[in-house]
Amino acid sequence: MTMLACMTPAVSLGAAGVELVCATAIFMLAPRSMVRLLAIVTCVLLATYQLCELAICRTGGEPWLCRLGFAVIAFLPATTLHMGRLLKAEHMPETRPPRRFWPIGIRWFYITSAALAAWVMIDPRFIEGATCSSFYIHYTYGHELNLVYGTWYELTLIGLIVMLWPARRDRRSRALLIGTVLFFVPSWIVYFILPSTRTAHPSIMCVLAFMLSLMLLIATGAVGGRREPAGDGA
Repeated sequence: MTMLACMTPAVSLGAAGVELVCATAIFMLAPRSMVRLLAIVTCVLLATYQLCELAICRTGGEPWLCRLGFAVIAFLPATTLHMGRLLKAEHMPETRPPRRFWPIGIRWFYITSAALAAWVMIDPRFIEGATCSSFYIHYTYGHELNLVYGTWYELTLIGLIVMLWPARRDRRSRALLIGTVLFFVPSWIVYFILPSTRTAHPSIMCVLAFMLSLMLLIATGAVGGRREPAGDGA
């Protein structure tokens, strides 16, 4: 049985609105590049997750909507890691892997994302229900295998932070680094100091991720800084 309280619609709508505005601004103002495309996709993924959460609490908490949100956001680590690698390679060309290796490497992240998304959608036990609070959603998991999804997700974001740290002097790389830290670290602080929120960790993280969207305005050159394209998608 899915237990529901009414999630404040302003929370999800507000976060989704910020993310869609950022996606539009990046599309209109940032120079054409693979980083620009990835940033737009990232903002749309985040907004879609927020709208899924809104629908979860407004339509009776359909489990398939819970799974859809997780399936959509499964691609976030791949798009942000791809952005980070392109920005770092622009600032530190010596760190760029040979072209014959990098496309294969990043392709595996997208393949993994797609596999996880498919698994989430076809496994009814991945998420069996949701409890909506005023600002986030507690999810009920049917088995412990969801830890595979969570571990891959968190380790990829940690890898992104570690990868970008040497390039922190570059304004655009630093913007992506800060944006990642701003939603990743606070969500874990809440996780440890408020144990009652642990089943809501994905929801809390994604609510805070609107700050990543804002920093992507700088990372793409849509706001301030240089306007040269970053990366060719290699």
